[in-house]
Amino acid sequence: MKWLFSIMGVLALSLQVLTGSVSLHLFAFPTNLMVLILLLYLVWMDYRFAFTKSRPAALATSSAVVFALMSLLAGMLILGLFPQTE
Repeated sequence: MKWLFSIMGVLALSLQVLTGSVSLHLFAFPTNLMVLILLLYLVWMDYRFAFTKSRPAALATSSAVVFALMSLLAGMLILGLFPQTE
């Protein structure tokens, strides 16, 4: 687990070299609205079809922590693909 950040860093660097700069319009208006609607739908479906209603206890599980860390790393990869211009 301690090598995970190094592996993700190498993966981000290699993706940046292979793909070049990503168009900023990729995450513009229609796309971000569709992603927001999809996330809200997934949260609603999770709440509706959950077996238990004890959410605070479920958020403290190891699988929730792993999911949060993977989401953070995926966000870092996305931000690493943007060109660094001023």
